[in-house]
Parts: sequence; C-alpha cells; structure tokens
Amino acid sequence: MPRIINIKSVSKHMKNAKNDRQKSRGETFFFYHHLNEQTYWGNNDELLIEAKRFRKYKKEGKLIINEANHREFEIDGKTFYTFVVQDTNEQNNQIDPLGLGVGFMVSGMIYFFVRKENRDNIYKWIMKD
Repeated sequence: MPRIINIKSVSKHMKNAKNDRQKSRGETFFFYHHLNEQTYWGNNDELLIEAKRFRKYKKEGKLIINEANHREFEIDGKTFYTFVVQDTNEQNNQIDPLGLGVGFMVSGMIYFFVRKENRDNIYKWIMKD
C-alpha cells in the first residue's frame, strides 16, 4: 500500500486483499499491519492467539472494543464484518487505512471477517468477564 493514501488506491488494495484469501488455509479474516504496511489474512487458530491477548489487555484496561464499530461493508461484491480494536491511550491508535476504502474512518485496527458469526463470537469471548 502506498504511503500517500487515497480512497481509490485503498479500494483497489482491498479488492486485491479480498482475492488473496487462501480458503485451503481456513482464512477467516484480514487486517492491515501498520508496521509492515501490508494486509494479512488469518485463520481461526491465529485469531485465538490474538483473542487471548486482547482479552488480557481488556481485563487490564488497556484495550477497547466498541460494539458500535461492528459494521458490514461490501468489498468487490462480498460482504465483510468489521471488528475494531483500540488502545485506551488514544495517542497509540492510528487511523486504519483499510477503513478509508469502505468510507469508515476509525482509529485502531480493523479486522474484516468473512462471517458475521465469527466476528460476533470472538467479540463475546473477549468481552465476557
């Protein structure tokens, strides 16, 4: 993804990311890695590793997952479901460039899920006490 971000380039990048999914690997979500400036797909095993970390940070008061950021967007004819993870210290959050591709400007990390149920289940698991 280019350093100069515009909606057209991000939209094209998201279409490419959508097509990079490896179903044989069981990939269920994708996200943008700020440091590597790349989009990556992940599967449920990888998500569980992240979810454990998110749950720990949530209990420590270091992480916010606002249900109001659960949205759905169409990317190249396919619906995806968002899940946004934000640091409680707003200065640590960056605008996620992938959100621009669907007109969703939000700070933090956006995870785009293939299935709504997967997004909702991981949210419930992280948020339960």
